[in-house]
Amino acid sequence: MNRLAPLQLPTNLHDLPQGYSQRLKQFHGERGYSAEEHLGWFSDWVDLEEVDHDDVKVILFSQSLTGEARKWFKNLPNASIPHFQGFKNLLKNKWEDKKNPRHYFSQYHSMRRKESVQEFSDRFMKVYSAIPTQFKPPPGSAQLQYAEAFDSEFTLLLCE
Repeated sequence: MNRLAPLQLPTNLHDLPQGYSQRLKQFHGERGYSAEEHLGWFSDWVDLEEVDHDDVKVILFSQSLTGEARKWFKNLPNASIPHFQGFKNLLKNKWEDKKNPRHYFSQYHSMRRKESVQEFSDRFMKVYSAIPTQFKPPPGSAQLQYAEAFDSEFTLLLCE
């Protein structure tokens, strides 16, 4: 169990869900899929799998890491993760987007739709939500900004 060395595990481990590896989504630590998104997905997944034991959660979560995130995990000190909440905190501290709040505001004002409407809507809401409250445009203004991100013909339809 050397690959799990950063985890503080009890002597008697609970069973892992059968065939979990085929259903476990991977987090690689690169752009496009955030730590927050992965933690949300994982939380939903362990609820669906009815995983209640902390030892199972930390093992499964460590198995969901790949690429740069896996390298980071393997380089953590032995027994440095005492429980799942600690693991979540470490992951957020390492992989959470730490951009200057003004960056989000600037990104918000320069957004253009390049993908499906649903994907753009998700991206727009992620950027809008990341803007600190003191800088966040009111919802009506956000609706106009959203509409302006589309080509001119579609923008007219959205505004109507």
